[in-house]
Amino acid sequence: MTVNSFEECYYYAELGYGLDGLNISTLISYIFTGIISLLFFIFFKKNYIKIIEITKKFKKPNYFKNLTNILFLVIICFEIFIVFVYVLNKAESLKPFIDEYVSLTSNLNFFTDSNFNAGGFLGGAHSKYLTSGPISALGSVIGWILTSDFTISRVLNYFWIVLLNLFLLQLLSKNKTKNIYYSVIFSFLMFLLIPWWQGLLYGLGEIASMIIFTNAIYLFSKFRRLSLALFGISIFLGKLLTALPFIGFYIIILLREKSLNKVLKDILYFFVPLIPWFLIINFKYSAGNLNNFIIDTLNFIFNDNSASGLNSTKQITYKSIKESILSSEFSYWNIYEKSRLLLVPVFCMLLLFKNRLNIDIKFGYISFPIISSIMFHYLWFWIISPLKWMRYSQHFMVIVIITLFYLIIFEVLETKYDYFFCCAIIGLLIDNNKMNIVFLLLFLLSILLIKKEKVWLPAFKLSLLFVIIFDMSLSAFRNNDGTITSFNVESCNELLISDECRNDYLEYRFNE
Repeated sequence: MTVNSFEECYYYAELGYGLDGLNISTLISYIFTGIISLLFFIFFKKNYIKIIEITKKFKKPNYFKNLTNILFLVIICFEIFIVFVYVLNKAESLKPFIDEYVSLTSNLNFFTDSNFNAGGFLGGAHSKYLTSGPISALGSVIGWILTSDFTISRVLNYFWIVLLNLFLLQLLSKNKTKNIYYSVIFSFLMFLLIPWWQGLLYGLGEIASMIIFTNAIYLFSKFRRLSLALFGISIFLGKLLTALPFIGFYIIILLREKSLNKVLKDILYFFVPLIPWFLIINFKYSAGNLNNFIIDTLNFIFNDNSASGLNSTKQITYKSIKESILSSEFSYWNIYEKSRLLLVPVFCMLLLFKNRLNIDIKFGYISFPIISSIMFHYLWFWIISPLKWMRYSQHFMVIVIITLFYLIIFEVLETKYDYFFCCAIIGLLIDNNKMNIVFLLLFLLSILLIKKEKVWLPAFKLSLLFVIIFDMSLSAFRNNDGTITSFNVESCNELLISDECRNDYLEYRFNE
């Protein structure tokens, strides 16, 4: 799906990614928070032993395990409620976006009529402009069938994404962790930290495809056949651009194994699950058959797609890279967005490199392939892509975010300071109130004083959890009055794929 750069930029700026600066009041508030945090840290350090002794007095071994289970269940229920309200608020605030209409229409037609078609205006069935596949908007389709309301469709698509990751995470969790609670808790939260995460409410394919792709990486060593099938699905039924991080991943595997026999088997497992999809394209492609589809798609990627940067004749130099960045939508982002999209992936790769031995012991040889996968798309985004659309950064940011949480969930890291660094990196992605990043760092610094691993390890997890939930709670209830704002277009109830529906959807105005 393609829109021009200015329109894409409008949606980013309209949804909270516009320019902002550091004014004197913000600076004073940061300094004040820093002073309070420092005083709290000093107090905790001096009274650490007393606090631990008091805590021990209240421990009752006979009830401690049951109490922990009950506590986690309460947290999960509260968290789901907060996430629902938070996602609902965002879903109600989103304006009409042509990509949402295209995604919902094409996916609804696919799941109800096996016809991946968003309408003649975009080229018909399996058009080369439909770069997001059917897995991106299953929740939206279910929501639309049940309610014919765009708001509900958006909310259900978020929970579809969560369930998708939970399913893959449970495959990965076998024989690796006995504690399912953190897996569930963090699965509901982690995707809300992705820059411009509301793209998944629109039913866009970047996040859904990368969730499957990232879990396929972690499954690769132990479940190679399944992993390769998931890689193929993430690219062809998710987002074609996912092929780029896959190339980064598989190159390292090739260099390590150097086996033609394995490559041929991998190709087989990669493509066999896609045969039904290719057969549908062969019989229903509006411009011919499967062969025509492949030619048209490759021509679109290499010649007609302005976002890919592959049709540019410019040489890659420092000057051209700088001009490309400054003339792109990067200039519309605030300092916070620029910093975290530049630095967080680098921090993650450094953490992966430092803990590569533990990671490879736990999951098989994947540490360098993950780093290469992130690096491949990271370099493409900053050096080659001319538009710098924020949603295209999700092809490395989703890997980064899921990886950081998995390192914590599966307790892979070597030292206490690695966990501190990992939680701090995740904290940099907190989006609503930047002050909460300071509070998180305060808690993390205090935990460094604890010597027993059985205490400091869950303390890191809980601190991260509570700060993120607290941050979202404040945002969720700030403007919520307990009602759901319907986004219902009458002409779309009659026929979603009609020109009248599309025009009415794009011209829809919410009641102020």
